[in-house]
Amino acid sequence: MKIPKKRIHHPPPLATVKVETLDELEAMTFAAMVMAAVDEYIDVEEMSLINEFVQYHWHPSFGDVSYFMLEVDRKLADFLFPEGNDLDFKIYQEKFFKELLPRLNHQHQRDLFTLMQLVMDVDGIQEPSEISLLKTLSDHLG
Repeated sequence: MKIPKKRIHHPPPLATVKVETLDELEAMTFAAMVMAAVDEYIDVEEMSLINEFVQYHWHPSFGDVSYFMLEVDRKLADFLFPEGNDLDFKIYQEKFFKELLPRLNHQHQRDLFTLMQLVMDVDGIQEPSEISLLKTLSDHLG
C-alpha cells in the first residue's frame, strides 16, 4: 500500500521579489486591506490571502506579526472612517495612491497590483468599488 505524500504548502505567487523593509510590507498589506474592505465587507478568503502574503514576507527582525496586523487594521479603520472627511471617493483613491506608491520600488508597485487583483478575485465577486480601486492603481502605474 502506498502512503500518499504529504502536500507541501508553497506560498502563492504574491510577489516576485520579497519585501526587504517593514515599511514596504506595511504599505502593501495596507493597500491589500483597503481592497478587501472597499466593498464594505472583508471576506474570510480575502483575509486569508492577506495573512498568507504577510507570513510569506515576514522577517523576525520586523517584530511581532500580531501587533503589525493590529496596527494595519487600526490604520485601515482611520482611513475608511476619517473624522470630518467629505472628499469624493475617487479623489480619496487618488490621494491614497499618491501617498502610498512612492514607498515602493517599481517591482513592488507591480507586485502590489497583482496582490490587489488577487484580493479582488479571491471571493469570486468583482465589486464595482474594487474594480474602480484597481483601475485607479493601474492609472497611477501607467
